[in-house]
Amino acid sequence: MVQVLIQFYLSSKGCLVMAQEKQISFRFEKENYQGYVEKEYENSYLVVVSDPTPDMKEKYTDRMIISKKNCEATN
Repeated sequence: MVQVLIQFYLSSKGCLVMAQEKQISFRFEKENYQGYVEKEYENSYLVVVSDPTPDMKEKYTDRMIISKKNCEATN
C-alpha cells in the first residue's frame, strides 16, 4: 500500500503551492515499517506510520519520533 499526503502552503509571494511529504522506511522493535514525515527536526523526524500495529496505535497514536540515523528515504 502506498500512501501519499499532499499539503498546500503559501509561498513568499502569497501563491498556494503544493508539497508532497517525504516517504521513509524505518526499523522499530526488529520490524520494518513505512510512513511519511510530518515534521523534520535537526536529528529526527516526526513520522506518521502507514500501517501501525495495534500497540503503536495505543502508545504512539500512529505518530513516532524516529532518529534520522534509523531511516531510509523511499521516494
